[in-house]
Amino acid sequence: MYEMPVTIFNHTCGQHVHVGRGTDGFELPALQRLVSVLWIGGEEILNAVHPAYRTNGLFCPSLHTSTILAKGKAAWPRGVLQADWLQRCGITEDEPSARLRANLEAIWSAGSVDELCDMLVGDGKKKPAYNFANLKPPSGDPAGVSFAHLIPRRPPPEEFPIEEFPIDDDPADKKITIEFRQAGGDIKGDDGFEFVMAWVRVATGLVAWAIDTDADDFAKVARDIRESRGDNKAFRVGIFLNAIGIPGEDIERMMARVAQLE
Repeated sequence: MYEMPVTIFNHTCGQHVHVGRGTDGFELPALQRLVSVLWIGGEEILNAVHPAYRTNGLFCPSLHTSTILAKGKAAWPRGVLQADWLQRCGITEDEPSARLRANLEAIWSAGSVDELCDMLVGDGKKKPAYNFANLKPPSGDPAGVSFAHLIPRRPPPEEFPIEEFPIDDDPADKKITIEFRQAGGDIKGDDGFEFVMAWVRVATGLVAWAIDTDADDFAKVARDIRESRGDNKAFRVGIFLNAIGIPGEDIERMMARVAQLE
């Protein structure tokens, strides 16, 4: 791997999981449900399965601290507020919840996927731990999608025919994904590899839930998040992952991960 072009190593390892449906993208309501659940406490709960250096870290800052929505810099969306879905988030109108409610109102007022993504972009070009920038339609300029074709390459060794893995710079072929950037990718130890694989299933399961959930189930998950506040971290992880339909074996693995990191 050291001989491969454009390869950089340090003492840490991140695992970025891209969840998508090829070039089909996602419907706006599914994205609003996903973002809402993360915003009202899902991100905070899932922080517990990640090491400290990947919690609001340089390369994976929190949605709540790095996005222009969180910083109050986002333009107000031009869509119609989906008041029924906002109500299902269960946020009251009392003063401590005022900022949270305002952010959720903006999320549920987005008139398009583009508007939602624009609110969730990282301030100062940061890429949040849950990155939605790849959902926007690609520009017509291939260089706006990938700069890989600009990087000079050393001739690959004969045993690694890199020509078999062409880089396609056609914007029409850009994969439309939600990027989960927070997990560590260290496979050291008995549980390292198992966590890496389980986290992929958690990420894909969370997105699948947001697509498939109905109004009543969404409200229940939001309620479970709120009512588990104050409980220990592992228990909250278990409650949340069970609510969104993650398999029991993966839930147990994530709860064990919390105990391992504490």
